[in-house]
Amino acid sequence: SFHHLNRSNQSFSSSDEDLLYSRFTFHAGGEFMMGDRFGLVPGVIVMSQGPSFQVNAGTSFKFLLGSRQSYQAFQVGLWTRISNKIETGVLNDAAILSTRFDYENFSLGFSYDINVSPLRTASNSNGAFEFALAYKICGLERRGVYCPNF
Repeated sequence: SFHHLNRSNQSFSSSDEDLLYSRFTFHAGGEFMMGDRFGLVPGVIVMSQGPSFQVNAGTSFKFLLGSRQSYQAFQVGLWTRISNKIETGVLNDAAILSTRFDYENFSLGFSYDINVSPLRTASNSNGAFEFALAYKICGLERRGVYCPNF
């Protein structure tokens, strides 16, 4: 996806021009079942805006739970966040631990970002907690084109 295509002026003064950089975001992923009840769910998110970029990449291990009549799954994953540091180039910024529970059309996720870069000094070695609650309006469907559950 693309954001800020019109590069709006974010200056507080009408005589100055400070154009907002356009942003590009790319998501890719898949699901590879390794048996009836276990699979790998790799993914990558790439974001670029002006001189800054960030890449989150990793994989989750998916375990199907319950009976075949209801969709239930549990995922646990390990990801990394890589970004640029203006003076020195690429920086491995964080390790990300993630979990997710799916029940029918609902998903509940939790992740914790562990800061592994020199920025941990500024954050007192505290990471970041993230919670997610999602509801799929359309249920699981059989389609001509495969679409993995994330």
